[in-house]
Parts: sequence; structure tokens; C-alpha cells
Amino acid sequence: MIYASMNASKEKEQEEAALKQYNKEIAELEKSVTSACEASEREYINNIYIPSIKLAFTALVYSWLDNYLRDLIQNGSFDSNALKYTDLDRSNDLLKNLSVATNKAAILETAFLACPYNIAVYMKAMYYDLLDYNSFKTCVVFKQSEEVLQFLRDSWGEAEYPQKFSINYHCVDLLATFTEQNCIDLLYRFTQSYASNIVDAYNKAEKMLHNEDICVKMIKSYAIEEILAGNSVSKREANRYITSIVRANVWEQLVNNCGHTELFDKIKNISFNGVDISSKIELDNLLIERLEHCFENARQKLIPIANQKKQEYERKEKEEEARTIRLTKLSQSVQTICKFALPALIIIPLVLRFVLVGVWCGNVRDFVNDYAETQLEKELAKSDSYARKMGLTREFEVGKIEYYKEEFIKSITIVPHITVYSSKNEDYYCRNYADTVFRYLNYSDTEEIARPWYIANDEYNPSVNFHITVICEDGSKVTCYENYEEDDTKIFAYLPFGTLVLFAIYSIAVVIIIKKVKKKYTVENLLKEKG
Repeated sequence: MIYASMNASKEKEQEEAALKQYNKEIAELEKSVTSACEASEREYINNIYIPSIKLAFTALVYSWLDNYLRDLIQNGSFDSNALKYTDLDRSNDLLKNLSVATNKAAILETAFLACPYNIAVYMKAMYYDLLDYNSFKTCVVFKQSEEVLQFLRDSWGEAEYPQKFSINYHCVDLLATFTEQNCIDLLYRFTQSYASNIVDAYNKAEKMLHNEDICVKMIKSYAIEEILAGNSVSKREANRYITSIVRANVWEQLVNNCGHTELFDKIKNISFNGVDISSKIELDNLLIERLEHCFENARQKLIPIANQKKQEYERKEKEEEARTIRLTKLSQSVQTICKFALPALIIIPLVLRFVLVGVWCGNVRDFVNDYAETQLEKELAKSDSYARKMGLTREFEVGKIEYYKEEFIKSITIVPHITVYSSKNEDYYCRNYADTVFRYLNYSDTEEIARPWYIANDEYNPSVNFHITVICEDGSKVTCYENYEEDDTKIFAYLPFGTLVLFAIYSIAVVIIIKKVKKKYTVENLLKEKG
């Protein structure tokens, strides 16, 4: 874990260094892209636009000349036989057969005879390696040599230190031949800047041998475990730096092909003048050995700092580990609470509602039971009451209680089902007057029934209509009840529709809040927020 933390810190430093390098490379890339675009534009102008313009002007001049000569011939002022060697169209048509012809020299010769001024003949001859010095002299005679020379100059290749080095020796050799110059001299001038940069790079390496700060800066950029591991870093860095100055194949070309025979002596004289060294390999090995020694001295100086950073990393790692454990426990506690809180927050309101409505419905039932008992006693006490005429007893049962809501007159109707018992058989009074025993219920009596908000608000007037069933002595049943609209909206007291909607909204809100809390108190988010 220690080294993981150290690596993480080192990776962060390397990321910052990489970011700086990235920004630097982006700037260089933008510069190179701009240069590439400009070079591409120049190439387009030089290789496509200008040649096209030349061809257009040539065609225009030929057209004018053709019309002029035609007029001269018609007037007898010019011999038409003199034009048989200047057929440009025929010359170009002949060149189209080069790709399939076996005797390309014969095709080129015929095309040349058709029009000696056709620059394409000389370019094709050069492409197929058939343009020798004498042919180029012919090109000079017909004023076409400058385009050939410019093409060769543009086709040399690249020599930009340290990455780009590619030379087209054939084009250089042709240019040297056609311009009567020395090929080595041309290559020497072309690669002089590249060679000078190599000397500067070795000069910089020599300065590092005498400047400890540069070495310390380079070794300091490595990871702590590498600095503490041993001298492998010093060996690797010294070898990498020297071998990256110039590639072996590029060195061979510069010395053997481009005339930089003095390059080894220039490098040797920087630090090893008078030392018996006969090759670049020996010079590099000696320079790597000395540079490794400098890097190792720098590494030794950085060891105390590295150890101090290591201890600091270990301390921070322990603090981070303790912090992670603490936040993990907090996250686990919150997740557990949320696990039980979600069903609790959803179920508790539902249970509470059933309890409250159950209490209210119990109160309604108690009210109905008390009223029925009181009303029977009152009616039976009268000598001429319908209760006596029906032969009712004091025995009764309160069955189901229904609730109806009527929007037009703003009323809530409570319909209790009551069963009473008669000592007589079914007769006129049982069929027609059983309901009158309980009909006289005053509004003030109904105010004793507490009305919860989910049944009706204060704008609704409560009323009680009894549904009466009389069981006669012979077992027959007679049912009668107050007149109320059966098509009124029946209310389920425990879960009316409005309550269901509110409960659904509440449940969704609870789920969303619990999910947000659980997400907020994950270990990852806690570590991120508390930094």
C-alpha cells in the first residue's frame, strides 16, 4: 500500500509533467500543422496551380499562334511543313502509352520529336531514369531545364533534427550532374544544420558533467521507489540520453554519404581532446560512463529527500486509510438506515390512516348503537307508538355502515344497517312503518359524529339514513329504509381515491429522497466530498 500510494503520488507528478509536455507538444503540433498547411499550400501552388496556369497560358499562346500561323499559311507567307515538329497533342498522346510500353526510350524519343518543348517528356524521362546529361542539355536548349532542376531540388528529402532524416540520393546525384556540381558538396550543405545540432547535443551532455543541478533535476523527475532502488536509474538515464542524440544509421549517412568526416573530431574535442578514442561507439560509452557517475551522485543527494517523502506518504496513507474506514462505516450505517426507513416511511402513514379511520368508524358505530338503543326505549315507552304496534323488542343488531357523498347538495349520508326483532308476524305496520322508529334524527345529534377531512370538509352536511330489517316471529324479514339516492358516490372510508393519489405522490417522493440519500452517502461520494 505504501508503494501504491507513492506510485499514485508519483503518477500525479508524472501526469502534471505529461500535461506540460502535452501542452508543449500541442503547441509544437499546431506550429507544425500550420507549417504543414503552409507547406501543403506552397506545394499545391508550386506543383499544381502554377503548372496548371503555365499549361493554360501555353495552350492560350499555342491557340493564338495556331490562328496566326493559319492566317500566314492562307496568305502564302509561311511554309506549313515547318510545323511538323511541334505537335503538343500528339506528344502527350504518345506519353500515355509509357505505362504499358516495353521500349520506353523509343516512346520518349517519338514524343520528343513530336514536340521538343513538351516539359512532360523530360519529366517522364527522369522518372524512368532515362534523362542523362546530354538529354538535359537538350532540355536547356529548349528552355525547359529550370522546371526539371526545381523538381529535383524539391525532391531531395528532409533533414530536420532530431526526427526527420531521409535523403533521395538519386535526385541529388541528378541535380549535381545537371548543374555540374559536386554531389558531396550539395549533401554537405543540405545536412549542415542537422550535423550542427548533433554537436550542440553532445556539447549539452558535456555541460551536464560539470553542472550537478541539471542532473539532479533529471533524476528528481523519477518515482521515489526508483530513486531508492539503486543505480539502475542512473545507468538507464545516461544510456537513454546519449543514444537518443543521433541514430546509428543517420550517423553513417552523415559521415559516409554527406561529407561530414570531421563530425567525430568535433564531438571528441568537446570533452575528450587528447584521449585515445578512435570511434563514436567508444566516445559514447565513455560519455555514458561519466554521465552515469554524475547521475548517481545526484541520486545519492536525493535519497534523504526521497526517504522523507516516503515517510510523509506513509503517514498520509495511514490517515487516508483511517479516513476511508470511518467513512465506510458511516456509509454502511446510512445505507442500513435507508434500507429500513424506506418501507417504514411508506407503511407508517398507511397504518396510521387505517388506525385513525378505524377509530372514527368505531365512533360512528357507537353513536348508531347508542341512538338505536335510546330510540327503541323512547318509542316503546309510548303507548301508541309504531314500535308497540309492530311488536318490536329491545333486541337489535347494528350491521355494516355505508357512506355516501352527494356533491349537488353537499351532503354526507351515513347509512347504518340495523336489524330489529318483532314479537308479531309480518303485518301492515311491519311493512310500512318500521323505518319511522328511527326516522327522527336531528341534525344536532349528527354533530356528535366527528368528520375527518378525508370523508368531507365543513361544507358537507352530515345526515343518517337507517336501513332497517325487521325479523318477525315466524322468521320472515321485512326491509325498509329512508329514501336516499343509491346512485350517490359511495365512499370507502379507509382508502378513498383522493387519499390513494396523495399516498402515491408521497411514496414516490419518499423513494426519490431515500435514493438521493443513499447515493450521497456512498463511500465514493463521501471520499470525494470530504477531500
